[in-house]
Amino acid sequence: MEITGNANTPQAQSTRPTGQGASNAALDENYENFLRMLTAQVSNQDPLEPMDSTTFVTQLAQLTQVEQTVQTNKNLEQIISGVEAFGAMADVQLLGRDVTYRSGTVSLEGGTADYAFSLDGDAAASTLVLKDRDGEVVRELTGLPTEAGRRHSVTWDGLDSAGRPLGDGTYIAELRAVDAQGETVGYTGFASSRARSLEFGPEGGTLTMANGDAVPAVNVAEVR
Repeated sequence: MEITGNANTPQAQSTRPTGQGASNAALDENYENFLRMLTAQVSNQDPLEPMDSTTFVTQLAQLTQVEQTVQTNKNLEQIISGVEAFGAMADVQLLGRDVTYRSGTVSLEGGTADYAFSLDGDAAASTLVLKDRDGEVVRELTGLPTEAGRRHSVTWDGLDSAGRPLGDGTYIAELRAVDAQGETVGYTGFASSRARSLEFGPEGGTLTMANGDAVPAVNVAEVR
């Protein structure tokens, strides 16, 4: 079980604020500048001609708005950080578990491979086309389930179209389904394996499965 990250070394990391941090820094600076200007204006006003009360109240209202915006942004940043931390903890819980995930491939191991699919609509016919890494068709499994609204499981015996056993490895899995009018029916393919390690990156966690697949955690559909 392994958890890694792709963060740069401290020497290579930039200290310049970016994104939300830069936005908060700019708001903080604007707030401080506005406050200094208002303080200077009040301190230097002519006692015989004081600032108009309406103008003063308006400026105070503007100051309050800036202050509230700064605080709101800080609160949002804290919420986002909390959500990201929660997501990372959830990803860690996947390690060592059997996971079903969205995939367009199937892994042949020991002469057998399991695959699953769900159809976007009812089909009249469906066929699973299996291809090697070069895109050459090695086997077609016909007469598969055609009902929408559920996940269907398929087991491949690892034989090619001529009945010869194929070597272990990853094969492309493409479902071809059509309805009664001959129109293509969409689908989602699934593969299953055990999660071995987890790497965190800018786009979230990526799991490395026992079968060698690299799976974004967001593609996980079921955990057992």
